[in-house]
Amino acid sequence: MVDPELAASVEAFLRKHPKLENPDRAENQCVIATGQLIDELREAGRAAEKIWFRGHRAPVTFDPPGPGVNAEHAAVLVDGELVVDVTRRQYESGAALPTVYLTVADAGRHWLAYQRDAERRGHYEPLGPPG
Repeated sequence: MVDPELAASVEAFLRKHPKLENPDRAENQCVIATGQLIDELREAGRAAEKIWFRGHRAPVTFDPPGPGVNAEHAAVLVDGELVVDVTRRQYESGAALPTVYLTVADAGRHWLAYQRDAERRGHYEPLGPPG
Protein backbone atom coordinates (compact mmCIF):
# COMPACT_ATOMS: atom_id res chain seq x y z
CA MET A 1 0.00 0.00 0.00
CA VAL A 2 1.27 3.43 -0.87
CA ASP A 3 -0.16 5.31 2.14
CA PRO A 4 1.58 4.33 5.41
CA GLU A 5 -1.34 5.55 7.55
CA LEU A 6 -3.81 3.43 5.58
CA ALA A 7 -1.46 0.45 5.71
CA ALA A 8 -1.20 0.77 9.49
CA SER A 9 -5.00 0.95 9.83
CA VAL A 10 -5.52 -2.15 7.70
CA GLU A 11 -2.75 -4.06 9.50
CA ALA A 12 -4.34 -3.20 12.86
CA PHE A 13 -7.70 -4.43 11.57
CA LEU A 14 -6.17 -7.71 10.40
CA ARG A 15 -4.48 -8.24 13.77
CA LYS A 16 -7.93 -8.02 15.37
CA HIS A 17 -9.32 -10.52 12.83
CA PRO A 18 -6.72 -13.30 12.52
CA LYS A 19 -9.33 -15.73 11.15
CA LEU A 20 -9.07 -13.89 7.81
CA GLU A 21 -5.61 -15.43 7.33
CA ASN A 22 -7.19 -18.87 7.02
CA PRO A 23 -9.07 -19.57 3.74
CA ASP A 24 -11.54 -21.80 5.63
CA ARG A 25 -12.43 -18.99 8.01
CA ALA A 26 -12.41 -16.19 5.40
CA GLU A 27 -15.21 -17.84 3.42
CA ASN A 28 -18.48 -15.90 3.45
CA GLN A 29 -16.89 -13.12 5.50
CA CYS A 30 -16.53 -10.51 2.76
CA VAL A 31 -19.65 -8.51 3.65
CA ILE A 32 -19.01 -8.68 7.40
CA ALA A 33 -15.28 -7.95 7.32
CA THR A 34 -15.64 -5.31 4.61
CA GLY A 35 -18.32 -3.50 6.61
CA GLN A 36 -16.21 -3.57 9.76
CA LEU A 37 -13.15 -2.26 7.94
CA ILE A 38 -15.20 0.51 6.31
CA ASP A 39 -16.48 1.57 9.74
CA GLU A 40 -12.96 1.65 11.19
CA LEU A 41 -11.52 3.59 8.27
CA ARG A 42 -14.34 6.13 8.39
CA GLU A 43 -13.80 6.57 12.14
CA ALA A 44 -10.17 7.35 11.30
CA GLY A 45 -11.33 10.01 8.83
CA ARG A 46 -10.85 8.06 5.60
CA ALA A 47 -13.33 8.01 2.73
CA ALA A 48 -14.29 4.34 2.49
CA GLU A 49 -17.17 2.57 0.76
CA LYS A 50 -18.18 -0.90 -0.34
CA ILE A 51 -17.45 -1.99 -3.89
CA TRP A 52 -18.74 -5.23 -5.40
CA PHE A 53 -16.99 -7.56 -7.83
CA ARG A 54 -18.35 -10.42 -9.87
CA GLY A 55 -16.95 -13.02 -12.25
CA HIS A 56 -13.48 -14.48 -11.85
CA ARG A 57 -11.06 -13.63 -14.65
CA ALA A 58 -9.16 -16.91 -14.21
CA PRO A 59 -10.16 -20.15 -12.55
CA VAL A 60 -9.82 -19.86 -8.81
CA THR A 61 -8.29 -22.40 -6.51
CA PHE A 62 -10.58 -23.70 -3.83
CA ASP A 63 -8.13 -25.00 -1.29
CA PRO A 64 -10.27 -25.89 0.64
CA PRO A 65 -13.42 -25.53 -1.49
CA GLY A 66 -14.76 -22.00 -1.33
CA PRO A 67 -17.65 -20.02 -2.75
CA GLY A 68 -18.82 -20.62 -6.29
CA VAL A 69 -17.11 -18.96 -9.22
CA ASN A 70 -20.13 -16.72 -9.93
CA ALA A 71 -20.26 -15.31 -6.40
CA GLU A 72 -20.45 -11.59 -5.79
CA HIS A 73 -17.65 -10.31 -3.63
CA ALA A 74 -17.34 -7.18 -1.48
CA ALA A 75 -14.18 -5.17 -0.89
CA VAL A 76 -13.36 -1.66 0.36
CA LEU A 77 -12.89 1.29 -1.96
CA VAL A 78 -10.68 3.85 -0.19
CA ASP A 79 -10.50 7.49 -1.24
CA GLY A 80 -12.46 6.67 -4.39
CA GLU A 81 -9.60 4.79 -6.02
CA LEU A 82 -7.64 2.18 -4.03
CA VAL A 83 -9.33 -1.18 -3.35
CA VAL A 84 -8.53 -3.24 -0.25
CA ASP A 85 -9.74 -6.85 -0.13
CA VAL A 86 -9.33 -8.58 3.23
CA THR A 87 -11.09 -11.83 2.24
CA ARG A 88 -9.50 -12.71 -1.12
CA ARG A 89 -8.12 -15.90 0.44
CA GLN A 90 -11.55 -17.52 0.26
CA TYR A 91 -10.93 -17.80 -3.49
CA GLU A 92 -7.17 -18.12 -3.60
CA SER A 93 -5.53 -19.60 -0.52
CA GLY A 94 -2.15 -18.00 -1.21
CA ALA A 95 -3.48 -14.50 -1.93
CA ALA A 96 -1.83 -11.52 -0.29
CA LEU A 97 -3.55 -10.38 2.87
CA PRO A 98 -4.74 -7.82 2.22
CA THR A 99 -5.01 -7.97 -1.55
CA VAL A 100 -4.63 -4.39 -2.74
CA TYR A 101 -5.58 -2.98 -6.12
CA LEU A 102 -4.14 0.49 -6.74
CA THR A 103 -7.18 1.35 -8.88
CA VAL A 104 -10.55 -0.21 -9.61
CA ALA A 105 -9.24 -1.03 -13.10
CA ASP A 106 -6.35 -2.94 -11.49
CA ALA A 107 -8.93 -5.31 -9.95
CA GLY A 108 -9.39 -6.59 -13.50
CA ARG A 109 -6.50 -8.98 -12.85
CA HIS A 110 -8.95 -11.06 -10.76
CA TRP A 111 -12.46 -9.84 -11.60
CA LEU A 112 -14.59 -9.32 -14.71
CA ALA A 113 -17.01 -6.67 -13.45
CA TYR A 114 -17.66 -4.24 -10.60
CA GLN A 115 -20.28 -1.88 -9.23
CA ARG A 116 -19.97 0.88 -6.67
CA ASP A 117 -23.54 0.70 -5.36
CA ALA A 118 -23.09 -0.71 -1.84
CA GLU A 119 -26.58 -2.25 -2.01
CA ARG A 120 -25.99 -3.86 -5.44
CA ARG A 121 -28.94 -2.05 -7.05
CA GLY A 122 -26.87 -0.79 -9.95
CA HIS A 123 -25.41 -2.43 -12.99
CA TYR A 124 -22.06 -4.16 -13.08
CA GLU A 125 -19.50 -2.42 -15.26
CA PRO A 126 -16.97 -4.56 -17.13
CA LEU A 127 -13.34 -4.61 -16.06
CA GLY A 128 -10.75 -5.13 -18.76
CA PRO A 129 -7.75 -7.36 -18.28
CA PRO A 130 -4.76 -5.64 -16.72
CA GLY A 131 -2.82 -3.59 -19.23
